Amino acid sequence: MELLEFLQSRLGERATLAQAVDAFAEMCGIPVDSEMDMLLFESGNFGFFVSDASFQVSLVRQFTTGEEEGDEFTQLHMDLFYEPTEELLALETNCFWSTDVKDFWQAVRDSAVFRFLRDAVPAERSLDMDET
Repeated sequence: MELLEFLQSRLGERATLAQAVDAFAEMCGIPVDSEMDMLLFESGNFGFFVSDASFQVSLVRQFTTGEEEGDEFTQLHMDLFYEPTEELLALETNCFWSTDVKDFWQAVRDSAVFRFLRDAVPAERSLDMDET
């Protein structure tokens, strides 16, 4: 099963942030044929996907797709969009990459935004996979 299809199969229509993070972490446990497999977590009011009036939480899995130096990367994105509130907008913007899976997921779950939105269902969700 393809990674994107696997992730889609694990997410219900009304998955909370905690459920979405768990599904993404499970998908990241599926091995890929790559020497470089990295994870990105970011959150904040970025305004370049849906509108300036949304708060976004994103997870990205990025890995090389070839064996030669300078090969392309495949990126699987999960973007969750929430209605911005004063409390959300007051939270610190997050952006961190990691190749250490255990520390990465701990940092995500320890983040203020995860603790605040843990049980919240996003207003909108976007899943896609592309090459750079």
